[in-house]
Amino acid sequence: QTLCLCQAHYSEGVVGMDLLTLQQEHGIIEEAPLVEPIISVYQEAARTGVHRTVHAAEASGAHSVQRAVYGLGSERIGHGYHVLEEPEIYNKCLQDRIHFECCPYSSLLTGSVKTGGKTHPIIRFANDRANFSISSDDPTVTGHHVQDDYALLADWGLSEDLMAQANLNAAYSSFLDDHGKHDLLKTLKEDYAR
Repeated sequence: QTLCLCQAHYSEGVVGMDLLTLQQEHGIIEEAPLVEPIISVYQEAARTGVHRTVHAAEASGAHSVQRAVYGLGSERIGHGYHVLEEPEIYNKCLQDRIHFECCPYSSLLTGSVKTGGKTHPIIRFANDRANFSISSDDPTVTGHHVQDDYALLADWGLSEDLMAQANLNAAYSSFLDDHGKHDLLKTLKEDYAR
């Protein structure tokens, strides 16, 4: 149903879909499972130009990132913090410039990451020049907006330059068309040059 809605409203600005499968109350205990009908839906989404994100390695291990990207064809990963547990998978993600949508406050509030500060995976992503961005996840649930996430990262020691790079990463990895992406990147680079 989600894919059909994306396809029906594509011309109205709907450009992508996200998959969150970890639902213990429904017996799903793993993120990004390679099962039907998920595989078929993601293949059809790719075939019809609908962009794809998958929540992975937020509550489960690094192999969920591997399944999401290389099994389902996800273009971006929601969260992905536990990818660091498997260096081979993480290094492949670095090499392939897989984008991680990171949400500092949410990662702590959900228990996905136990502690903040210099040991938080986002700091590692930044230091490794991974393709990651900073998001708020769901302000209505967490009570925190993206500016709060930036302030938290600053408290953890993330530099303004690395935060700016995260914004550029977000633009590069956005689901905008090439023209829109070019314009956004140009605007951001001009603003950061001031």
